[in-house]
Amino acid sequence: SQLAGLVAGLRERRAAGVVVKMAVADAAAEGEGPVVLGLDADASWSYVASLVRSMLGAAGGTGEPAEDLFGLADSISSLVDAPVTIEDLSSRVLAFSGHQAGADVGRHDTILGRQVPASYLQVLEERGVFRWLARESTPIYIEPLEDRMHGRVAVSVRAGAEALGSIWAVVDQPLEPERERAFVEAARVVALHLLRLRAAGDLDRRVQAELVG
Repeated sequence: SQLAGLVAGLRERRAAGVVVKMAVADAAAEGEGPVVLGLDADASWSYVASLVRSMLGAAGGTGEPAEDLFGLADSISSLVDAPVTIEDLSSRVLAFSGHQAGADVGRHDTILGRQVPASYLQVLEERGVFRWLARESTPIYIEPLEDRMHGRVAVSVRAGAEALGSIWAVVDQPLEPERERAFVEAARVVALHLLRLRAAGDLDRRVQAELVG
C-alpha cells in the first residue's frame, strides 16, 4: 500500500514517526520502524503544528523530556481553555498545566499526591470511564464526581492500538467541537512525547546494564 511504502522509506531514513490523515489501526509498521499515528480526515494540521512548535519551544533544544511535558500541558490548557493534567495508565500525574487555582478539590488532591485518589478512581471505574479510554480515541465527558467538583473531559493517549495514558481537563460542560478536535490532536502529540520519554528510559537502562556488566 501507499502507507506501507511511505513507512518503509522513512525506516531507511531512521525517522521516529509519521502522522497521516487516515485510520492506522491496521497499518502499524512491522518490526522496528517509525511510529504511525493517524489524524481524522477533518482534523486541523495547524493545531498539530502549533503543539509541536510549543513542545520544541519548551524544550529549547536542551530541556529534559519530563520538563517539556509540562510545557506541552500548558499548550493544551490554552487550546481547550481549561486546567489540564497528563496521566499514565495507572492514573499517576506525569505533568500538569498552570492555572490550576480555578480547578477543584479533586484536582488539587490529585496534583499534590501526583496520583488520582483511590476514591475517585473507584467512581470513574464504576462509570465505565476507563473502559471507554481503553477502547476509544474520542473524548468522554464525565459529570462531577461529587457536589464540590467540576466535570471532566478525558481523552486517551495512544500510539496506534497501544494506550499510553490520558489527558484530563477540568470543565463544566462538554468541549465545543473545535476545542474537542484540538484535544484529540493534542493527545496524538502527547503520544509522540511519551514515546520519546520511553525511548530515553530504555536507553538509560541499557547504559546502566552495560556499566553494571
